Amino acid sequence: KENFSFTQLIDLLYSSSREVSLGAGRALTTFAYNNIQTQREIVKGGEIQYEQFLQFLDAEDQEEQGHAAFQVIILARVITGEDHVIVMARGIEILYNLLQCDNYQTQELAANCIASLAHTRAGIPAALVTVGAMETLITLLYSPDELVRSSAATAVGYMTYNRGAMRILLTACRRDPELFPRLLENLSGGKISETFIREWEYCLKVGLPSQTVNLNPIEHHAVIDITANTHSTIINQLKTFTGTVDTPTYGTVSEDMLDGSSTHRYTSASSVMLQ
Repeated sequence: KENFSFTQLIDLLYSSSREVSLGAGRALTTFAYNNIQTQREIVKGGEIQYEQFLQFLDAEDQEEQGHAAFQVIILARVITGEDHVIVMARGIEILYNLLQCDNYQTQELAANCIASLAHTRAGIPAALVTVGAMETLITLLYSPDELVRSSAATAVGYMTYNRGAMRILLTACRRDPELFPRLLENLSGGKISETFIREWEYCLKVGLPSQTVNLNPIEHHAVIDITANTHSTIINQLKTFTGTVDTPTYGTVSEDMLDGSSTHRYTSASSVMLQ
């Protein structure tokens, strides 16, 4: 432990081996996740350039894309070469697109990433709601693949701590009386906002009318493009909750550059980062 330095991991990040580079990014992300002090130490260990992640963000391999997108969102405040809000927005948009693909493993990975991101800084869940991730996660509760349903349920549960996401789920549950039981059936180890539970129980108690049209699974063949207006909204939301868009100066980091919304770690986050 005495000989450990983040410089070693950062050096590995620049390895010519894609596997080693992506693995180093996973390790740095694991350390940085919701931990201000560690992010501070990472900055002292060396420069993490945004350009290094582009080979994975632009890759044809969807697994590489997914892991890299999650990494840049978590590491955005210590990455140099691009505004951290722009970096986070790129990562969020990639995860949303992967969530819509027709590959079960990719859908599971994207849902796991979103579950972990749902309890980081507040602007990230809001941005995920803006791109439409909540609606897509709800449709994945109908997936024929058990692991996809489980990952989607975990993500939906954690997203209910965001007010906008909670309203979307309430509306969906009113449309389909079987949706909430389906969510609980596939929820293993995740959490649901107590506020959502109370509001849903109130809806049942007062007998608010349910719409008769059920939510049906959608075909996941075409990716829904994110419009320029949606992209702009994401940027503004992330600015609101994460401060300025100034790129951190290499070698220094201030309190407001880092994620201080939570000091807790979650199993779902570890499972994403260490896969």
